[in-house]
Amino acid sequence: MFRIKCLNKLLLTKDICYQRDPVLYKSKTCIACYEKEESLEHLAECQIYQRIWKKLEAIIIEELAHLLSSKWKITVRSQILNEIFLGLNTETRLQKRKLHIRRLTDTSLVAESKALLGSTSKANKAIFWFTEIFWSNFFERLWKFRCEVMAEWEKRNEIDSKKKKKKSKHNSKAKVKKKQENKENQAPARKVIKESEQDKEIRIQKEAESKVEK
Repeated sequence: MFRIKCLNKLLLTKDICYQRDPVLYKSKTCIACYEKEESLEHLAECQIYQRIWKKLEAIIIEELAHLLSSKWKITVRSQILNEIFLGLNTETRLQKRKLHIRRLTDTSLVAESKALLGSTSKANKAIFWFTEIFWSNFFERLWKFRCEVMAEWEKRNEIDSKKKKKKSKHNSKAKVKKKQENKENQAPARKVIKESEQDKEIRIQKEAESKVEK
């Protein structure tokens, strides 16, 4: 189910929640960084999750290298695998990351993998392994943590299962007042004992690191 939702961009990110119930969720604003709209693609670039991504992708490359070694006795340096599957510069890495989340690949990946491994069949198999490892780690190490952050936000904003199940009478009027949006964005400052944005970011990053290290 998780993979199907990723493929079809139906994972319950804030933009989808808002689309389904604009009265309850008030805006599409990311509940981690409070700077941009949270979409599936935003999870790849949200500044709050970057430390998770750094460790997560290191684990992915390590697991892929182990498979290549154990299955085919092929030893490939981590730097090369990083360059081919993840990209070395920030812009390329973000582009590839957004594709991998939806199990998509760029046109160069097959060609570069074939040049590295010597055959199309091995290239396709390696890409399959990489995708499986990527999704598994994305779900376990980032998405689950993000859901915990979302649950915390919903609790602060008094959104429970009953309210989620109840159909909004105003779904046909998807427009939300600015006053409601301001109330949402100010909620953490009032209810988390005046926690500053910097303190909040540090707290979430520390929680993220502890999740990745488990």
